[in-house]
Amino acid sequence: VLAADLGPLYDSLFASDALTQKLFAFLEAEEGELSVLRGALLAKVLSALLISRPHPTLAVLQERDGMSKLLRHIGMPSILDLVLKVVSEVQESVGSEASWLTWLRDL
Repeated sequence: VLAADLGPLYDSLFASDALTQKLFAFLEAEEGELSVLRGALLAKVLSALLISRPHPTLAVLQERDGMSKLLRHIGMPSILDLVLKVVSEVQESVGSEASWLTWLRDL
């Protein structure tokens, strides 16, 4: 359901700190502890959020140290694909929010 393009659902997710915390809690796993299935599902949801709501998604990733946590699981193809999508989105958004490029550079 979270990977479907449901605008009101995404808006509710970003409006609730508790819901975003639950979503990003999967990334708290240490390297090698995140199952392939959960990693793939998380990547699918975050990819959908990135496509539908790029600015709020990048903001939450930045606030929750999401990229560093994603990089722990870079060995999973789905997470690698998600990291590439995030980098691509940051490059596309540089004109509107240059701080994101600085954020990625400083990782």
